[in-house]
Amino acid sequence: MVLDGAIDADDWTGKWQMAHLTDMDEIWRSFFTDCFAAREKYPLWRNGDERVRVGVGGIEKRVGDVMKEVRRAQLFAVRDERARVITYRDVRMAIVQAMFVLSAGFPALARFFDQLLRRETDVQLE
Repeated sequence: MVLDGAIDADDWTGKWQMAHLTDMDEIWRSFFTDCFAAREKYPLWRNGDERVRVGVGGIEKRVGDVMKEVRRAQLFAVRDERARVITYRDVRMAIVQAMFVLSAGFPALARFFDQLLRRETDVQLE
């Protein structure tokens, strides 16, 4: 059996259920290193990221810029001729959901952020 996710089962079933929050911070940081390591396989990677001064920080900055923008002003998506507002809460929920299924969640999250960065309107919140 293979388990893929961000939960410490002992902590989750224990009395305090707090250690998983620290794990989530670690997993969120690993999102950027995974995007960098995967290079062209993850859409958030850009030519030039391989330079020492840019590196993982370039990806982290791009995601941070999107987060700041959506926090300041809602974005929108159009799918099947229907408009949908994308709020800061929506983005945060997409991040949390991606952390529970890393193998599928991180690539989907990278696509989502890339679509927002490119101002695509056919954005999917998965």
